[in-house]
Amino acid sequence: MRVLLGVDFGLKRVGLALARGELAEPWKVVELKKAVGEIARGADREGIEAIVVGLSEGAMARATREFARDINKKVGLPVFFQDETLSSQEMKEKLRQLPLKKRRGAIDHYVAAAVLQDFIDSRSSSRPTGVSHSTLDE
Repeated sequence: MRVLLGVDFGLKRVGLALARGELAEPWKVVELKKAVGEIARGADREGIEAIVVGLSEGAMARATREFARDINKKVGLPVFFQDETLSSQEMKEKLRQLPLKKRRGAIDHYVAAAVLQDFIDSRSSSRPTGVSHSTLDE
């Protein structure tokens, strides 16, 4: 069973999600300055085979690509990008439906799970999705 790591990059925190097979699940949220090391440790501990990083637009996309390069240098696993624009918006909307008490705290790992699930679904689907996956080399 293939193990994938989903990453939602942020300027303060990074959300992480895991998928063993076809279902992505929120894993944890880590501080940005500790994220690359935590991802490297998780890659060994969890048997991660590839990493999917949510990619937004503009300046944030540039920072995300730089972060992904740092991960790749440290871990050496394949890194893919998945458009996260709709995933982030959809997750925030779903979380707004929860009671305020349950909404408090970081949601980054939920966004990472949504991005990773989008990646899995688009790769396993036989129908065209319009989603393009890019790697660090593209």
